[in-house]
Amino acid sequence: MLRRLLMAGGGGGAPSFASAIAADSPVAWWRLAESSGTNADNIGSSGIDGTYGGGYTLADASIVGDVGDASVTLNGTNGYVEAGTAG
Repeated sequence: MLRRLLMAGGGGGAPSFASAIAADSPVAWWRLAESSGTNADNIGSSGIDGTYGGGYTLADASIVGDVGDASVTLNGTNGYVEAGTAG
């Protein structure tokens, strides 16, 4: 069974998920919305990016139809995102 990870923002009148998270100035925040490569960009202040491994699909359709962002699908068996630690 496929498992989808969605870390995306929305639209409309209410604050989006992305806006709410950004307002907290997170140290680590991986949106998991890349469309190519193996890098999971950290848009938080630590700058520690992640790396996709195992079975994953980038730029998959979002599970929320109106957000406009893609999502990453991990295959439920060996797909993962690995991130280092702040030094």
